[in-house]
Amino acid sequence: MKTSLFVSAIAVLALSACETAMPPTDTMVVASTEITTLAQFNELIVGKRLRHAESNFVIIQSDGSMTGEFGGNTLEGTWQWEGKYMCRTLTTIRPGTDCQAWSVDGNEITIVRDRGTGDAATYFFR
Repeated sequence: MKTSLFVSAIAVLALSACETAMPPTDTMVVASTEITTLAQFNELIVGKRLRHAESNFVIIQSDGSMTGEFGGNTLEGTWQWEGKYMCRTLTTIRPGTDCQAWSVDGNEITIVRDRGTGDAATYFFR
């Protein structure tokens, strides 16, 4: 009888440990989201202040414009969506066009230049 109670107690403890260690599937969060559509980009990025380092930031507007500040200089430009990339054309600070792959992981945004094959930069939602 004592052995049976002991085994039952161990089984209950083991089952309850499994329940707390594994959250239900509907509450699990995907760690990183690659942005591959304009709808995702609009929902996750557009209109938000994205911080890079202490004082540098950019805001990508729904009207296709970009504004911000880098190294004390004003950033201005335009952007458009092409395929699965955000292509931006800066008119100040490194003028030119670059198409970038974007992904979001929690509060962190990763941007990879040259259609996802170049240098990466990390931004944060402010």
